[in-house]
Amino acid sequence: MYNVVCVKWGDKYGPEYVNILQAMVKRNLSLPHRFICFTDNNTGLNPDVETFPLTETDLEGWWHKVTLFKSDLFGLTGRTLYLDLDVVIIDSIDCFFDYDDRFVIIKDWNSRASVFYNSSVFLYDAGKLSFVWDNFSKEKVRRLGGGDQIWITQQIPDATIWPKTWCRSFKYECVDKGPYRDKAENYDKNGVPEGCKIVIFHGQPNPPEALTGKVLRYPAASWIGDYWKE
Repeated sequence: MYNVVCVKWGDKYGPEYVNILQAMVKRNLSLPHRFICFTDNNTGLNPDVETFPLTETDLEGWWHKVTLFKSDLFGLTGRTLYLDLDVVIIDSIDCFFDYDDRFVIIKDWNSRASVFYNSSVFLYDAGKLSFVWDNFSKEKVRRLGGGDQIWITQQIPDATIWPKTWCRSFKYECVDKGPYRDKAENYDKNGVPEGCKIVIFHGQPNPPEALTGKVLRYPAASWIGDYWKE
């Protein structure tokens, strides 16, 4: 049995993000799995979404992701795929579980020495990389600056990187207009680059904003509605 996990905290993302993510996973993962949400509020989540509480109440924002590396994660064990709430799954993700490397993650599109990874999609064995959490402290991350991606880069500098075609940035690789168009690669006129499994939304816009074109500088991407739905 495999695990697919996500984290929902605060009010930035409503329960519909979790429910839609669960539906996309169901459609695109044929392997036996549990879908689990770590959250501070399970109101509105589908009844078949497993939930565990966020126990580190003094953490904010993306830092809750780091708690997924605890040695005891409510007894969770085995191969575990983490997904950000605002990803859009396009095609089968069975292949993500073919990897047996200890940690697999996306190379960030703006990668530099301090931040090499994008943590929207990563794979690991639950409970097996506990040093990432054990070494963590607020003081250390204050000195580092930035977010969880800097911390993970520092703690696991030798991660395996997903194939470039599998995880594509919406704003860099899926639009023909916008502020980052000059960085786009392998643009497909239908919106989804060939071979893409998951579209990553980092920063603005998020999927519903991209779908309707509510964020200035980006045209409406109606194709998102074919995938981002229950």
